[in-house]
Amino acid sequence: HRPYFTMTFSRTVTFLALLGAAGAFVVPSPSSRLLTCSRSESATEARMFFADDATEEKAPSPAPSSTVAAEANTGIKVVPSSGDASSIRQAATFMVEYFWLSSPQNLLAAGDDPSSLSDAAKAKFIDEQDNDLTETYGEIMGKRTLDSCLLTAEDDGGLLGLVGIESRLYNKNTDQIVTAEKSQALLKNAVASLGPKQRRQYKDSSASEVVSELLPPELELVCTLSNLSVSPRSRRRGVAMRLCQEAEKLAKEEWNFDSMCLLVEKENEAAKSLYETKLGYELIASNSVATGLRVDIANGSFVEQQHETLT
Repeated sequence: HRPYFTMTFSRTVTFLALLGAAGAFVVPSPSSRLLTCSRSESATEARMFFADDATEEKAPSPAPSSTVAAEANTGIKVVPSSGDASSIRQAATFMVEYFWLSSPQNLLAAGDDPSSLSDAAKAKFIDEQDNDLTETYGEIMGKRTLDSCLLTAEDDGGLLGLVGIESRLYNKNTDQIVTAEKSQALLKNAVASLGPKQRRQYKDSSASEVVSELLPPELELVCTLSNLSVSPRSRRRGVAMRLCQEAEKLAKEEWNFDSMCLLVEKENEAAKSLYETKLGYELIASNSVATGLRVDIANGSFVEQQHETLT
């Protein structure tokens, strides 16, 4: 069984931001309908997908002055991960430590105590996360069918946070973001179904060209923000916002997208404040039924739980 999991958390919301001409995100008008997601994918097909560990932006605390913010960001650099085994393992270990086991959103199964987790059980969780990140962001021979990039924020003390950017298919009829696995299969099958001469014609075509010319009109290529996670020592330093801004810049300037979407828990007010208030994202769709993933320390595994959600 492949380590793919549904990652639409309990009480999740989907946000959309439009990229302005100058590279900044602007809030879309009420009539805009570019990206929506109304329900989660099948649990056996969806991969880990989340973007809501932005806890340095808690609303009750006053916003730092520009001088304080600048000082806090001194020495922080945001760079793409190389995707080699070492960098992916570092990212997987970071996510298990600071997202799954110690996130303020409490992603543990009811009653679980993270201090009771053995080193062997923790290594198992890291292995599963490693497999998932490798599948999406790791080194491969040749070129990926769909673009993906893992950005990391670092200072002299090491890794501070990370965020993933991925291109996926979006089904306008069902209001669903198609899983990465299904998206890749649909593109590959569309080309494979052609005759030899036409297949050669599309051999080096981009995903956007294949989508626009070979796939049904209800499918379009979109850019998603995922896997946003920051360490405790980076919070209140604007690292989550910096990662999102760099992701937006990459999506617009290198991948030529004019919009980006993400999922976030409905009850995660800090993250929603970051996305809506600071970055200009807009809630565009809801989901009444979705499966969320939690850490079951007692059994040493990720478990799915049914939750009412917004997407």
